[in-house]
Amino acid sequence: MRYSDFYAGSEHPRRSATHRHIDGLDIRLTRMRQGSHALSDPATNELIVGVVLGGDTRCRWSWGDGWNVTEHRRRGDVGLTPPRTAGQFEVDGDHELLVIGFSLAAMTQRGLAAPDARDLDFGHLHDAYHRNGASFALCRSLWALAGEPDADAQQAAEAQTLRLLALWRSLADRAPRAAPVMRPLDVAFVSRMANEIDAAPGHRRLISDWARLAGMSPEHFCRAFKARTGVSALHWCQHRRIALAEHRLRQAGADIDDVAEAFGFSSRSHFNRVFAKMSGRSPRMPPG
Repeated sequence: MRYSDFYAGSEHPRRSATHRHIDGLDIRLTRMRQGSHALSDPATNELIVGVVLGGDTRCRWSWGDGWNVTEHRRRGDVGLTPPRTAGQFEVDGDHELLVIGFSLAAMTQRGLAAPDARDLDFGHLHDAYHRNGASFALCRSLWALAGEPDADAQQAAEAQTLRLLALWRSLADRAPRAAPVMRPLDVAFVSRMANEIDAAPGHRRLISDWARLAGMSPEHFCRAFKARTGVSALHWCQHRRIALAEHRLRQAGADIDDVAEAFGFSSRSHFNRVFAKMSGRSPRMPPG
């Protein structure tokens, strides 16, 4: 399945979405306007590139097993998701986004990538959205070329793709900024988080909110929290909310839709996905 097909068939809240395709390299492009949302993305055989065209949002996201980051996204930010990598996103705010799916199979056939995708590993560029004027301009240029079906546009699109890959490899070779010395997270703050979630499980704080209360940057807080607890802050918060929701569901007359809303989930389907991920079963299945 291609990401554009998944997005078109998902329950994702959107204001508009326009799709384009570059035949030669089988590049799928989707330009969309989004509001606040939560979404779990599937792993696909594509290099997925997200380009922020407008808006200013707070976003938290994770690749794989518990890694997560919270950041602001603004016009000009570009993010890279490696092939065969699933992810989760929660976005607060409105923005316009261009998502580009570069087919691994087509790039392998053209000699632009190895079948194992090792040359599509861009190191620290996968850890957060980056801001680079050339990267942003080249991605926007691909969208414009996708609207021109003639052979010259196809050749230009392939040339732009080669330039993008070379640029991202160059950026990946540059060492990221050294992380500051990490101040440990007080265990009393973790207890405070537990008390606040227990008292108001429907009030969802972003990781950046917890970080501000702890007097840390979001990146520092994520590292310090995992060092203290052994799990990511996102996983820990979700697990605690799901445990509380499970207790509520055991009460007579409990309704899944009411519980999902009371615990701050955007929809019943979102609640079901997170519940299944945290507990390994559906909300209506008995534990054990």
